[in-house]
Amino acid sequence: MSERIYVRKLENNLWQWRQVTPLGQWASESFYTGDINLLAESIQGKSVVLLLPGQSAVSMHVETDLKDRKLISKVLPFQIEDHIIDGLEDMAFAYGPVKDGALTLCYTNEEFARAAVDSLEAKGAQVQRVLVDYLELSREENGFTLIFEHDQLLVADDQGSGFCVDFGLAPLLLKSLFADRPSPKL
Repeated sequence: MSERIYVRKLENNLWQWRQVTPLGQWASESFYTGDINLLAESIQGKSVVLLLPGQSAVSMHVETDLKDRKLISKVLPFQIEDHIIDGLEDMAFAYGPVKDGALTLCYTNEEFARAAVDSLEAKGAQVQRVLVDYLELSREENGFTLIFEHDQLLVADDQGSGFCVDFGLAPLLLKSLFADRPSPKL
């Protein structure tokens, strides 16, 4: 495994990045924040994993009887269309493996994701993967990880799902999230 950089798009021209060693460990305790020109110095010719902000991408656990990947990519977007505000033609979808009749589905605005990838590749990066930032949070089995950052609450569960909401909506969502579970100990 080669050295790579995790790059997180924060807003219009603000990025965060951190280097990962060939063994998958953080190269240092520091991460960097800056504009695309500062980022360019670190990513030129390197393998990059792009992390899209949770506010711009959705991940959900979906039950399905489908097994064929081509059929999944054609049918599944229409099965979840009621959950999507934007038109399906404007969205990019990615699917995890089918396991026990379910899979993880991620979607985002295709133009937004393409612009982020193009920005990095224009600076010489080799974008290998595109993920949602909250899915990279560590989490325990039957647990959730919650992070408050920039007036946003990022939540990831152990099923490969998560979401990001404005902090003002957090109490309502957390109440529904834990409705069928024991109260968390803080």
